[in-house]
Amino acid sequence: MLNAKGVIWESRTKPNDLRSSESEFISIEDGDYVSVYDLRSNTRLQSGLGMCTTFFVCFILATGAMLFSKEANELVIAPIE
Repeated sequence: MLNAKGVIWESRTKPNDLRSSESEFISIEDGDYVSVYDLRSNTRLQSGLGMCTTFFVCFILATGAMLFSKEANELVIAPIE
């Protein structure tokens, strides 16, 4: 698609619709040629993996706390009772 300024745009998504973390601008030869890369799929993958990591760490911490509590009850509190 060629507009009045001679800019060719070959996508349905406009660069202004992308957040700064979802786009990468590359300029060649003093700004005569500019490429805009859509990084939304990479951003979504990275956020999904971050959520999985958070859930995994929460699971490990909860499991460790339960095991520690069980061992503390068996080794410390049960003999005192």
